[in-house]
Amino acid sequence: MRTPLLLATILSLTCSAAVWGAPLPQNTPDKSLGVATCASSLCHGAVEPWKDSHVLQTEYFTWSRMDKHARAYSVLTNTRSQEIARKLGARVFAEDAQGMFLWADLGTDTNALATRLFDAGYLAAPGSLFCPSQLPSTWMRFNVASSQNPAMWRALQKALA
Repeated sequence: MRTPLLLATILSLTCSAAVWGAPLPQNTPDKSLGVATCASSLCHGAVEPWKDSHVLQTEYFTWSRMDKHARAYSVLTNTRSQEIARKLGARVFAEDAQGMFLWADLGTDTNALATRLFDAGYLAAPGSLFCPSQLPSTWMRFNVASSQNPAMWRALQKALA
């Protein structure tokens, strides 16, 4: 009778030690690459809310089907917007992508450009904000929903001059 109890205790302690001895995720050589897109069903693209989750996980599905801002990106890729980008000398990163942000290479230091836009009343996101080194960048991120204002594009054109 003692032998099974002793074996169970030893096995339990051995398994616990193996778990306790495992390194924390941030201390392992493995790297998590995450999901390819937030639209994945493993992220925020589920069709139905997850059970026992504080986050619905249906946010992307809801946004892409029901939110008017989801259609705003198409405005930035229409003929008129492409003409504006061409006149500004901007190169768009992913013309056929969908999302809330548009990345454009403006061919100049966007930190200085963001300062000029701020002085004109517009908040801009220079590429250096998204780089660990914070080095100057020619790329700028535009919020699709707030980029519908023609006055913003005029201010950008003036700031680029």
